[in-house]
Amino acid sequence: GIDIVFNALHGPFGEDGRVQELLESIGMPYTGSGVIASRLAMSKSAAKERFLQQGVPTPEYVLIHEADTASAILAKANEIGFPLVVKPDAQGSSLGVTIVETPDELPAALTRCFELDSFGLLEAAIPGEEWTLGVLDSQPLPLIRIETDREFYDFAAKYTDDDTRYCFDFDLPADVVRSIEAAGLGACRAVGTNGIARVDLRLDRFHQPWVLEVNTVPGFTDHSLVPKAAARFGWSFGELCERAIET
Repeated sequence: GIDIVFNALHGPFGEDGRVQELLESIGMPYTGSGVIASRLAMSKSAAKERFLQQGVPTPEYVLIHEADTASAILAKANEIGFPLVVKPDAQGSSLGVTIVETPDELPAALTRCFELDSFGLLEAAIPGEEWTLGVLDSQPLPLIRIETDREFYDFAAKYTDDDTRYCFDFDLPADVVRSIEAAGLGACRAVGTNGIARVDLRLDRFHQPWVLEVNTVPGFTDHSLVPKAAARFGWSFGELCERAIET
């Protein structure tokens, strides 16, 4: 008697293609992206390769492994240049992410990264503003600029800080807004998302957007970012759920 599975599972199993594969094996419809898109988006390195192939602007990066020597990782870091970002390849909520200003800070950042994943990324740090774009199929939802007093939009800024600000009103030229939306939609096309997704970006001082990652199962409570954007668009939380099911 089940018509459809509404997938709101985050992280491993729910977001990496495994539950999608299980549901497809029994012919059960489900919301959100399919197996391949889910796998691609869960791996930041795999997604970034698709971004690069499709011309989506994304910061320069190198993939590292916990078995790599310290000297080899330092050499790769020097190729990227400091400051840089160390992040696990397949984690969400900014867990294990560190902005590294100098080589001396690298070992501690690598320890945090490899506690959560055997693979990690060294990524060029993009100074600028944090933005997020919710997407329903190919329709962009209203852009959100995220303001935090922390170094970046980390786990605490997302879940515990009362001072994090989400802004829908901003003074940007229309062509810059369109370029952010185009980068976000391009990122979704590159990994092949369906239904609801969310793209996290940074906007540098030259108003160039840079895609950081695509979330195929974004937060879906009534205070999460995509529902906030949908409400700004005029959709109630229930309407957003219905649209996710319809797709």
